This record gives sequence, C-alpha cells and structure tokens, in this order.
Amino acid sequence: DKILNRKNEILICFDDGFKGIYDHRSYFLEQSILPTVFLAVNLIGKESYLNKSEILELQELGFNFQSHAYSHSNLTLFDDDEMRFELQESKTFLEKMLGKKVDSLCFPIGYFSNRVVKLAKECGYDYLFSSLPGDYYNKRHDGVIYRNLVQFSSKGEFRSIVHGGLTPFRLWYKFKHLKI
Repeated sequence: DKILNRKNEILICFDDGFKGIYDHRSYFLEQSILPTVFLAVNLIGKESYLNKSEILELQELGFNFQSHAYSHSNLTLFDDDEMRFELQESKTFLEKMLGKKVDSLCFPIGYFSNRVVKLAKECGYDYLFSSLPGDYYNKRHDGVIYRNLVQFSSKGEFRSIVHGGLTPFRLWYKFKHLKI
C-alpha cells in the first residue's frame, strides 16, 4: 500500500468500500492490481457496500484495507472528542476485523484541517491521504499525501492526470478541501 518506486508506479485507491470492488475482483487479480480500499465503518454491510466476509476474502487475495473514518462525515465539523471517536473507533474496529495494523486514513469527502491532521496523528495514523492533486512523494509540509482523483476521467484524461495534469489545480482543490 506504499509506492516504492518514484517513477512508473501508482497506488490505486478506492474510497468508501463499494461492492463493485468485490464484484470485479477477478479483473483486479487478472491485471495484478491490488488496490487500497479506504473503508468507512458505518457503511460496511449496507446495500451496495462490501460486507465483512467480502472484505476478508479480498484481504486474503492481497487487497489492502485502511480507514475512511467511522461515519464518512466531514471531520472538520466535529469537536475534538467527536473527531477522536470517528478516528479511533474506526481504527480499532478495522484492526480487530482485519487482524492487522491500520495506519492509513483517507479524509472522508476530502475535507481536512490542521486540527484533523493533528488528531489523526495522535490516534496513530501514519499515512494521511487527501484529495489534493499531486505527486505521492511531494507531500505537504505536515506529511499529508496528495492523491489524483480519476473516477470521472476518460482514458486520455487519466493518462494526463497520471503525468501530473491535475497538479496545477492543487490551489483550487486546497480552497475546496482544506478548512482553516
């Protein structure tokens, strides 16, 4: 779930844990793609989302599961105690279910703040993923990792994005997602 080579390697991530990941697992395996899936605990088992047995089966196949917080809510709207619950309960629940350390968090809905980053680190998350576009190795000053969102892109747009096509828009995304 980490990029080891600066060139010619990407980390494929999915947020929320939609059931389509399980339904298309054979495609991922045939392509040797083992994505990271950020799970929101309260979505597990709901209609159109992965259930526990599907998650465990995918994990056995090599898929990586990490945290998308507990309720998939904008973390910047919570007070510190509520946010600690969101972060810690998700981590604890997932670690127990998966039988492994959960050390990565993707901010739900893409929203975060310096306070969210600080509390996430206090709760034991080592890797914090944003929706700010950019290179995996060119992290923010606080270690927050950039991600390029491609869910609605065409094949040509995807190729451009992989080669840094969204990076010039980071300031716009920062205005939308980083709450001061």
